[in-house]
Parts: sequence; C-alpha cells; structure tokens
Amino acid sequence: MNNKLYYVLLSLLWCFFTIQMTAQELPSKRKIFKKITNLDQALDETSGLLCDNGDIWTHNDGGDEPALYKVDPTSGKVIQKILISNAQNIDWEDITQDEHYVYIGDFGNNYGMRKDLTIYKIKRAALSEKRTTVKAEIITFTYPQQSNFKSSQAHNFDCEGFFAWNGQLHLFTKNRGDGMTQHYTLPTSAGNHKARLQGTYNTRGQVTAADISPDGNTVILTGYIPPKKLFMWIYHDYKGTDFFSGKARRICMGKFILRGQMEGVCFSSNDEGYLSAELLKRKKFVIKKQHLRYFSIHKFM
Repeated sequence: MNNKLYYVLLSLLWCFFTIQMTAQELPSKRKIFKKITNLDQALDETSGLLCDNGDIWTHNDGGDEPALYKVDPTSGKVIQKILISNAQNIDWEDITQDEHYVYIGDFGNNYGMRKDLTIYKIKRAALSEKRTTVKAEIITFTYPQQSNFKSSQAHNFDCEGFFAWNGQLHLFTKNRGDGMTQHYTLPTSAGNHKARLQGTYNTRGQVTAADISPDGNTVILTGYIPPKKLFMWIYHDYKGTDFFSGKARRICMGKFILRGQMEGVCFSSNDEGYLSAELLKRKKFVIKKQHLRYFSIHKFM
C-alpha cells in the first residue's frame, strides 16, 4: 500500500470513529465529575441547584418544608435557610434565576395525575438580604397535550429540569413513556399559563436536571437510564432558543451505585459548575450519602 492511500484510509477511519463518538456516547472521566464534599444531613433529598454570585443554593424534593438552603461548597454545611411563606413543597424539582428573580419548580408529576403544577417566583435580592422568610408570586400551568390524568408510570408529563433564559422559562420533561424529553416554554409572569411545546429530543433516558451557561451558549441536561446509569447531554452552537438545533454531545457519568442519584445541576461559569446527588439507600443501608460534585465540560466543547 502506498503512503498516500494509507493516509487516506487512516483519515477515513478517524472520521468514522469521531462521528460514532459524537452520535453515541463519550466516555466518562473521573476528574470532570469530581466529588467535593458530602452535603448537610438536612439535604438528604437535594433536588435542584443554583449558583448565585458564587453562592450555592439548593432545596429538597417533595415532603420537606418549602425552604431554600444556602450551602458552603467546601464543607457542604447549610449556612442560611429561607422559607417561602405562601408555598408548599409537593414535589420541588429544580431552581433557576434570571436577572431579578428566582424560580422554584414544584412540577414533579411522577404518575401524571397533577393538575396543580406550580412555579414559585421570589425576588433574587432576597437571597443576599439574610432573610429567613419571603413571599412568592405564583405561576401555575398546564400541558395542552395532556388530556389523560389517570395514574400511569409510562407518561410524558413529568418534569424535573428547567431554566430561565431570554425572558422565558424553559422546561424539559422527564418522559417516562418514551425516554425522550420535550422542551416547553412558559412566561415568567405570575398567573395561569399553557406551556408551549417547542421541540422534542431523544435523550435516550429520563432527564432530572437542566441549566444554561451564563453566556447562553451551552445547555446541559442530566439524567439517568433505568436501571441507574447516569448521563449528561451538552448542547451548543444552536440557533436562538432552539437548543436542539446545534451540536450535541452525550457523556456517560457512570452508575448510581458509584456516583449517587444526580438530581441537581448548575453552571458556575461558562464551562464549569456543580452537580448534587441525593441520599441513596436501600431499606436502612446507606449506599451513597448526599453530596456535591464539580464538573468541567471544557474538553468536550
């Protein structure tokens, strides 16, 4: 074989390999999902994460007080707690913010039966004012595509991840029926709204958290594939808010038993941020304590 033909074949093989890795799954690297610390005992069901001016805030899943917790990222200890005075925590799943407000998504819908999907809206300034309580504005919404509210474990109207961007709230469903995600938008104003379907993407798993980078150029969705395999999707080079129109990368994050059940994600810069995992146990045996992880996606961009 002459040298020219050899290099042509080599280039073709490399292109094929690159395309396969892009379309399928990039391997996990331990250092990009580095554990920082265990989280406070009060945060055993940490479900959403927010990075605000260098501070980390989280909340628990359904059943806890309607409370936000400020966390020390080095020790994992709670250093501030704010109660939402006119809220309840039915199934809080995620938290996000825009320039002036923080939004808390009480829209977990495990069995597809809920008709009280709610987002609580509070002033962002409250997070830095050392308050212990705050009153929220209330956003309620429905999915126009949903007509059946009978209990089901295979429906497409659960949601565990959202973020605020470009004057709208962007929700990404945890489809228990087809393993995809649907992108919906809502206004940020208080009142009752109908979610508007913007697109669908085959995430090949159930989405549990979402965030957008501070510059708006990158979106990440995290989740899992039953039984218990974790993933992260990275979207960039998209047009406007059509987040699925650009480049997409999928990263394997390992298994629940090794990394815990990842429920929260937030950017702290344009390519770095944090992940949180809730307490993982079976009966009385603790498999993995609730904890905080750091991530960097620079090498995948």
